[in-house]
Amino acid sequence: MNIRDLVPNSVQDLNLDPLWLPFTSNRQFKEQPRLLVSAKDMHYTSIDGKQILDGIAGLWAVAAGHCRAPIVDAIKQQAENVDYVTGFQLHHPAAFVAAERLTRITPQGMGHAFFVNSGSEAVDTALKMALAYHRARGEGTRTRFIGRERGYHGVGFGGISVGGMVANRKTFSGALLPSVDHLPHTHNLEKNAYTRGEPEHGFELAGLLHIKRHDEVGFKMLGQRPDMRFGLGVEISDGQRGTELVHDLGTAVGNALVVGNADDQALFAGQDR
Repeated sequence: MNIRDLVPNSVQDLNLDPLWLPFTSNRQFKEQPRLLVSAKDMHYTSIDGKQILDGIAGLWAVAAGHCRAPIVDAIKQQAENVDYVTGFQLHHPAAFVAAERLTRITPQGMGHAFFVNSGSEAVDTALKMALAYHRARGEGTRTRFIGRERGYHGVGFGGISVGGMVANRKTFSGALLPSVDHLPHTHNLEKNAYTRGEPEHGFELAGLLHIKRHDEVGFKMLGQRPDMRFGLGVEISDGQRGTELVHDLGTAVGNALVVGNADDQALFAGQDR
């Protein structure tokens, strides 16, 4: 049976109730549903026959265009050969070929690939890899993540934890990852407009880092842990500016903050409550 034979031709014949949509007011959507039934190249076709320009490439998932014949043929050929092989102790040769071709075009030092199913899974996997990497090299105390306000990193618990979208975090605030802090967002049209490369400003944002003090003992321990010098803070490429920044932070914020400079030297500023 063709899949098209299973899909009703009108909204009235479609049962919308069983499906929940993400980032959508489902009640309002189902009162006035917006349904797309087909796509080709840059355009969708809605259920009432309208052509709609897909300006976001299906949420950045189909940058090459919709229903391109070479892509459709490749998917069809693979599905006819083998539809799925687990990656646990087994795999298919095509996965290694894809990884090798991908690493040809990645920046220097990025010579390995780890395939996942979505951006959210990719972020959570990257967080786990970062923790595992430092533990494997004997620095298991480096466990603090620094996110950014307004940043979006998916809908997994790790991505929500390091993400900075308040509406995404508030429902799950009691169950997110510990040891996560956030820097202010860098979006500043007045200072960033017409900038080539990195803008001059931005160092001052580290002074607004929201540092969580779990208790007095933990706070004092933070100041006594040189092995955490990059566990909490930012890397400073300019030694002089880094020194000035640390002085300002120690005076204005009064929190324990560790900042590393380009020579991997630990600069510490802090005071007890």
